[in-house]
Amino acid sequence: MHQGKAFCTEYEKSKFIADRIALQAAAEGVPITLVYPGVMYGAGALTTVNFVSRLLIERFNGRLPGHIGDGYGMQSFSHVDDVVSGHIAAMEKGRVGERYLLTGENVSLVQMFNLAANVKQHKATQIPLTSLVA
Repeated sequence: MHQGKAFCTEYEKSKFIADRIALQAAAEGVPITLVYPGVMYGAGALTTVNFVSRLLIERFNGRLPGHIGDGYGMQSFSHVDDVVSGHIAAMEKGRVGERYLLTGENVSLVQMFNLAANVKQHKATQIPLTSLVA
């Protein structure tokens, strides 16, 4: 759990503050159940927040020649349909003030790109983009 001492982004800080407010409200009797989705992917509009789809499209259109950083940092990916089901389950069966992770398999960007390359029958990427900048 985040300790609230330092934040990488204002977004991270806002999530931490909202979490504290929600937990306090639950402690005061407000019927709040907290859910935490992983990095979501799935069908839907291709917007700037559709991170996974955008990465894969850029990769297979040749505009993203490699993976970001070393590519081995783990992310927990969650299909949007599973996240919806998790929200419904939390509303129907969750307990006030409890926290539920709506996450899927933990994989790295390298693993995700390699799996997608295998499905699309493309060559797997091996270039960390940080090596292109250095």
